[in-house]
Amino acid sequence: MALAFFMGADWSALLGVFAGAATEEIVFRLWLTQASARLARRGGASSRRARLLAFASAAVTFALAHIAPRATTELRHELLPSARLIAIALLLSVLMIMVGLWAAMAVHAVVNVQALMHGPVPVLPGLGIAMIVAVGCLAVLDATRVRWRPAPLPAPNPQSWSGEEGVTCCSA
Repeated sequence: MALAFFMGADWSALLGVFAGAATEEIVFRLWLTQASARLARRGGASSRRARLLAFASAAVTFALAHIAPRATTELRHELLPSARLIAIALLLSVLMIMVGLWAAMAVHAVVNVQALMHGPVPVLPGLGIAMIVAVGCLAVLDATRVRWRPAPLPAPNPQSWSGEEGVTCCSA
């Protein structure tokens, strides 16, 4: 359905949606994260705590920036849209960390187009809120440098090769 929208859409409107998403990603994922981490480090926080604070502040401010315009027009706060926005913020953060800024910009633009098409309720159909939260938790683990990925294999050391068959390393 989104592809049908893209095919019949005004490309300048889609470019505008992408530009808006790109701007938000730069502000929330780069500038705000770096500023929060610097502030936390100046305040005496450890490197791990500074990264976690920066990661959390980016997600929360992203959600608050998107909740505030709706709250003034509807005058009611709902928990589920807030949780969705925080989950989307975590998803975008993990994309930024693991894949890069362009991936986060692209997914953000798709979410914005879907919100324009269907309203704010069905965000990323087919990708449940639990999946978004799970990916977000992985992002938090990665942001705090808890390594859940296997370590890379060490490079071979040619000085440890003896050249004799059956011998794998030299004696010390």
